[in-house]
Formats: sequence, structure tokens, C-alpha cells
Amino acid sequence: MSVIPITDFYDHEELTEKLRRLVDAAPDLLSVSSIGTSPEGRELWCVEAANTAVGPAVETRSALLVTANMHAREVAGSWVSLHLLDHLVSAYGDDPAVTEALDERALYVIPRIAPDGADYVLDKRTWSVRSRNVELTGREANAPDVVHPRDVDGDGRIRTMRWRASDGDEKRLEGTDLLVSREPDDVEGEFYRSTVEGVVPEYAGGPVREPDTRSDFNRNFPSKAWDTFDWIGHGKYPLSEPETRALAEFVYDRPNITGVVDLHTGNPAVFYPSAMTRDDRHDEDETLLERIGRRAEELTTFPYLSSYDEVRGEERETALPGSFKDFAYERHGVPAYVVELGMFYNYLGMDTEDLALPTAEHERTSNRLLLEWHEENPEYGLFDEWETHEHPQLGTVEIGGWDPVLWCNPPKDDLPDVASDVTSFVLEFSEQAPELHISFEAESIGDDLYRLTAELENRGRLPTNLTKRGLETHTRAEPIVELETEGGVEIVSGRSRRTVGHLEGRGGREAVEWIVRAPSSARFTLTGSTPRGARATAELDLEG
Repeated sequence: MSVIPITDFYDHEELTEKLRRLVDAAPDLLSVSSIGTSPEGRELWCVEAANTAVGPAVETRSALLVTANMHAREVAGSWVSLHLLDHLVSAYGDDPAVTEALDERALYVIPRIAPDGADYVLDKRTWSVRSRNVELTGREANAPDVVHPRDVDGDGRIRTMRWRASDGDEKRLEGTDLLVSREPDDVEGEFYRSTVEGVVPEYAGGPVREPDTRSDFNRNFPSKAWDTFDWIGHGKYPLSEPETRALAEFVYDRPNITGVVDLHTGNPAVFYPSAMTRDDRHDEDETLLERIGRRAEELTTFPYLSSYDEVRGEERETALPGSFKDFAYERHGVPAYVVELGMFYNYLGMDTEDLALPTAEHERTSNRLLLEWHEENPEYGLFDEWETHEHPQLGTVEIGGWDPVLWCNPPKDDLPDVASDVTSFVLEFSEQAPELHISFEAESIGDDLYRLTAELENRGRLPTNLTKRGLETHTRAEPIVELETEGGVEIVSGRSRRTVGHLEGRGGREAVEWIVRAPSSARFTLTGSTPRGARATAELDLEG
């Protein structure tokens, strides 16, 4: 049975309370700590899921990392994260996959990377924030015809405002009160301009534009081509934002992370690292990531893609640089995916493949689907009817439109099924981790001399280096074996601690041996480990 009800999109205080309740319900399985603090003082919570009553220390286990809500409006990722944690607690002991994952491995779940931005959009119901609200300063604050997002009509929200303009680039969708893009041959009728609700302190009479001050955390991570990329909101330099820096340090400090799932809410897709589309990619990694990604596709029904360009052009295209998934793979060699959970209209009949439609057709179709659903379910609040207001600079405007939080996320009635599918993928992905086993034996060669022979075998699907890219990163260190002795043992040949070669997945083996002089009462303990979290121990008693 569920430990906590998950029925809504929660602000930081409510999310914190849900996490505390989960930890209180299963303190042997979950613990929560902060990996950093946002500029407004909110903690970036990380839940560590592992059965600490059995098995080795968590930092020595293979672990899967799940992150969510890097973009402020995409709060469905936090919903799915809560569902995952709730399932781990409620199914432990009954579900073998959950029990094995927590007894033998670990999961790190960071349900919200953008707590300041999420609280802002949940309160203001606004489009104006990507990851965190950025106040206008300097030249942009005083630029002509720039709108400053504000609650103009005093209802506590910052919605969309529109006004009639003969040179406007939008028009009414036929038979509705919705706006769609104006076509080049549209010369008759009423036209509009729209923008985020706000004031225009330096109004010069021209077209109003929104400020170029977005903060986009998923463009702020160091990855190939970042420094040559011009993208609003990618930051002054990689990891310039406290939230992204905290997440990066978390990953650098935990080489035991063997996979990443980053939850977003664009059109449904499972995106793989953009390095898979470049000339310097590793073919072996392409095959490995596709094997895992295709399984994600099966479980979620979301297509496995390089980017949305692959849908439109049927070619693999490099995604935008600076994303967390690219950072995880390129800098750490970790298999990493973005899982886009979908937006509201995707659950009304529009598939990701519909992106291949001409832009105008996609816009008209999605708006009609949303409007039809709203008319049947007005209590949901998906759309606010337009209300007239006298604007201090623009004159008569109308304020209303789609609720951006609801529009950008799956319907709440569909989220339990979405969360269950993603949870299934997370658990299967966790099972891919390297898994060490040791066979250990002794052979007498005379005069109290023994040859100790050990074979390390990797029974996990992933190699101990995870990927070929992993051989090029700071976590490329090879597995280590350590021999401990009891009872007056002299090691004649071989070091007590040594490295061995990386082990391929599903049966990769490395053999090591020592010559020792020892009495028959001697005992030996051999431990094999890898920085990626796989660990095994074998004991040998000469008398036995």
C-alpha cells in the first residue's frame, strides 16, 4: 500500500513534508539530506534509498541517480520521483526487484533541482521562468519596449496578456478565443500581439518583447561545444548556478553512480547523450546505450531519440549542448538519459511523431484538443477566460489564457500510470550495474608454500568501466583486489593490493595469483572492488 498520497504538484514546503514522511516510514531504507542551497534559501533535497541494515556501505555500492524538475514548470518530474520513492518503501520485501535494488545496490533521488523556480511558477502560474526567476537589471532593465513580468491585474498571478495590433503576429483560431500564429498570407481580420503579463516602463510604441534573462539550468553543464554556443540562459560559464554546481559536485563525489535518469516534461521521448551523434562517438557505447534506451522505450512507450530533430528530419541530430545527461556521459562515462514525460496535449492524442507536422498545423491541432478538453472539464483550471484590463502603457489589454503549469505537464489522472512505467524502467536500469564475484582457491606447492589463485568475474550487464567513454574520464580507475592474511603469512610473490584490468559485462574475467609461505592454520580474505560500486569478498581457510 502507498505510504503517502500523491495527488498534486507540490511546492517546496509540501514536497519537503512528503519526503520527511517517507523517510519516517522506512528509516532503514531511506535517508534525506541536502546537496546544496538555492539562492533563496531552499534546500536541494537528495533521498538515498538503500537498506543500510544489510550489505556494504552505500558509497561502495553501485547506484542509479534520478533527477527531476530542472525546469521550473516541469513539476511532473517531482511527482514521478515521489512515486518512485513511495514504491520503494511500500514494495520492499514483496517485490524482488525492489528488494534486490535496496539490499545490493542504491538509488539517489533528487526530486527538484529548481526549487526557487518551481515555487515561483506554482504561485504565479507564469510562463516567464525557465529554471529560476531572474530580475531585470542593467541595460536590459532600461531597454525600450521590454516587458517586466508583473501581476498587472492584482489577482496574484502573472499570466498571458494580449492586445489588438494591426501588425500583430497572432490571430484567433477560427471559432475559438485562442490565438495562433499569423500566416504570411493573412491580410484581413483582427490581429494580436501577446506576451507575459507585465509592465513596460520604457514603452516606445514598438512591438513589446520579453527580456533575454532566462536561466536554463540544463544548458549550464560543461559539455562539448558549450563555449561556442549562444543560448539565452546558459549562464556566464559552466556551473555558474549554485544548483547546477551542487549537482555536479554530487556526481563528482560519487563515482559509484552507474546510470542517470533525468526527468523532464517535453513531448514524450527518451533522449540519449548528444555525443552519440558526433564523429568522436564510441560505437560500443552507441550499442550499449541503445540497448538500455530501447527497453525504456518499451516500458514507457516514449520513442528513443537523439533530439526532436530526429522526428522531424528522420536523422540523428546533435542536441543542444550543456545538458546534464551530456555532462554525465562525457565527463563521467555514465550512461545517461533524459526522459520527457509529455505535456498535457500529448495525453489528448498528439504523439511525439506529430512534431513532423508543419508548425502551423501542429499549433492548431494541439490548441483545439486542449480547448475541447477544457470545455468538458472547466473545473480543472487549464484555461483562464480572457478579462479586459487597462494597462498603464499599452491601453486596453486582455489577460488570461492557458495555465502554464498544467499545460506543461501530463494530466494528473494520467500521472500514476506514467510514474509506474518510469519506476519500472529505473529498477531495470539499476539492475544493469557491474556485479563482481570471486572464486578463490589455494594449491600446496611444498615447503609451506601455497599458490593462491583468484578469478574476478563481472556478472553484471555493464562493464566495470561502464562505457568506452568511461575509460577516458577521471573515474577510469581499474578494479582493485586486496589480500588480507591471518596467522603468520609471508607473501613471497605478488602485492597484497593490486589493480586488475577492467571486466567486460556478462562474464568478463581477470585472474590474479600470489605465492605465500604460511602455516596450515592461515586464513585469507580477498576483496575485489571498483570505483563504480561493484564489490565482492571471498575467504579462504587453509585447514578447510
